[in-house]
Amino acid sequence: SPSARRDAILVYLSATGKVLLFGGWNGTTALNDTWEFNTDTRVWTQIFPSTTPPRRAGSTYFYNTLAGAAFMFGGNDGTTYYNDMWRYNPGTQNWQSVFISGSKPVGRVGSFASQTTDGRIYFFGGRNATQVFNDTWMYSALTGTFVQVTGSGCTTNCTSSPSPRAFAIGGFIPLTSEFTVVGGISSIGTAQNDAWTLNTSIQGSETWTQLAIGLNPDAFTYGTSGQSPSSSFFYFVGGTNTNSAPRTDVWRYSGITKTWQQYYTSTDTGCSSSAFGSERCSAPPFPRTSPGFFSLSGVPVVPNKMAAFGGVVATGNKKDFWILDPGSVSGAWSLVGDFTALDVTNTRLRPNQVALASNAGVAVRW
Repeated sequence: SPSARRDAILVYLSATGKVLLFGGWNGTTALNDTWEFNTDTRVWTQIFPSTTPPRRAGSTYFYNTLAGAAFMFGGNDGTTYYNDMWRYNPGTQNWQSVFISGSKPVGRVGSFASQTTDGRIYFFGGRNATQVFNDTWMYSALTGTFVQVTGSGCTTNCTSSPSPRAFAIGGFIPLTSEFTVVGGISSIGTAQNDAWTLNTSIQGSETWTQLAIGLNPDAFTYGTSGQSPSSSFFYFVGGTNTNSAPRTDVWRYSGITKTWQQYYTSTDTGCSSSAFGSERCSAPPFPRTSPGFFSLSGVPVVPNKMAAFGGVVATGNKKDFWILDPGSVSGAWSLVGDFTALDVTNTRLRPNQVALASNAGVAVRW
């Protein structure tokens, strides 16, 4: 199985029903190995592409249905902040460098991105060694071009868009054509919990609006969000609060009512048999810091379910794989397999986030 790491990419490939893992940081150096997880056999397989991106961690990425491929933008190798784009073809299991015509965001990590139902991908924020950003960009996988959203380029606190931040969460709401950004860490290291939406219904006339929400999670960062394709809900798990304490709750955000529901609390003990078969049923996987979290929609044996992978608990690193059934309001977690014992190191796992919803795939950064 993959070695312990943080800030790798973790993408569900709906075309093959497998999960792609690439790169990350092992505590000493950036990595550039490629792995696939078979959701049927529950086995990791290392892939050896003929072309491989340079070592990096903290990239932003997504699975684009129209292209039938996973894309990766940016990241950091410990020195360089990249702003290149790479494409992974699930059929050939190979990486290809993507030429970007025209302007594009400067190199960064921690940018949040999500894609619309027609395949446009919106990016917001992130940081490099000297700056935290709040610029907004739209990328087309069909044309290979970035377009900066007009009026979104301020780099200090402003009222026309969310303040500069990195490692936010969110999703895309199809019924309202809204790209939603929540939380993250500010330029002075403060956790946030404000929510903003970008109306993307008319390309070239996108506008940001801050939401007035009542009940919501307290300020957080390094959390993870996941969203089923074409869903108006996204789920938030893990991360830390303003006191740097690992979170124990799960929240669901409705893009229609623009409200949060505390979906799973620290006292719930809901559990169900594994969707993959007669696996043992255990207590929920939280609290832990920043688990990988993504949709398994499209996998026949786990329709409309979410998956959580890895993270940090009080006893150390984890590489376990869990299924969350959103059909149960009380929260039903089941353990698919525990890979932690296969690779035990003193390097902590901390999969950070980016959740990207499309009409057939969701991705997170792990």
